[in-house]
Amino acid sequence: MKHLTKLSLLLLQVLCICLPLHAQTRVQTANDSIQQTLKEHIQTAKEKARVSRTQLKEDEREVLRLTRELQRVRLHIQKEKLAARKAKDKGKAYTPKVANVKMGNRQTVAGRRQVATQTIKEKREEKAIIAKEEKPIKIAEEKEIKAKDTEIAKTQTAQEKEERKTRTTEEKTEREMRTAQEKAEREKRTAEEKAERERRTAQEKVERDKRTAEEKAGRERRTAQEKAERDKRAAEEKAERERRTAQEKEMKEAREKEEKALKARATKEEKQRAEEARKKREVKVSVRRKRDMKSDEDDENEDEE
Repeated sequence: MKHLTKLSLLLLQVLCICLPLHAQTRVQTANDSIQQTLKEHIQTAKEKARVSRTQLKEDEREVLRLTRELQRVRLHIQKEKLAARKAKDKGKAYTPKVANVKMGNRQTVAGRRQVATQTIKEKREEKAIIAKEEKPIKIAEEKEIKAKDTEIAKTQTAQEKEERKTRTTEEKTEREMRTAQEKAEREKRTAEEKAERERRTAQEKVERDKRTAEEKAGRERRTAQEKAERDKRAAEEKAERERRTAQEKEMKEAREKEEKALKARATKEEKQRAEEARKKREVKVSVRRKRDMKSDEDDENEDEE
């Protein structure tokens, strides 16, 4: 069985080496054939294009030549008419002459076209004969290659089936072993995780109790400190309020005294102004009275005079 397996593996290696080479040879042959066919088509098209261009140039030259010949013929006809008229006027006989004209260069235009067409036709027939002779050989080679490919495919399929069966058994055994190993590892990992969780839970509980006690002591300390600060701040605010109240009271009393003094001074000044105004009025009345008395005396004196 081992020898057969080794032999099969060697045969498979040989097939793996030969198949790509054979496929590469076939592909290369097909590519060369396609390349040669394309080259032949390109050459034929170039020959046709060259013949067409040559023919077109020859036709254009022939048209120009015929146009020049037509002009020569027209000039010849005009000359003949003029010579006949002159001879008739002189009373002489005149023998007309036929124009010497080259009607066409058939050998140049049609001959070249026929030669080119015949050359292309001969090459095409030669290629068809070669292809017809090579066709049975190619068909036989393709059949042989196809038979070899079929035999190789059958051998490879049987070998792959045997390898697949062996591989399936090995994979099943390996899968069962891996499953048992994974199960044992999973159980071990589960037990370790459980122990780790319990240890971590106990440690977290101790840390949580310690943190709770520290937080409680910190809260009590902060509460006592805040109360002391609050009492101190309340005492300072009370002292500040009392000081501000006493200061405001003193300022109010001083302001009231100042207002009373200002009011008394204003009253005194107003009385002085009233007294001065009264004195001014009395002076004015006295002056007016004296003036009136003097005026009366003057009037009496005038009356006596």
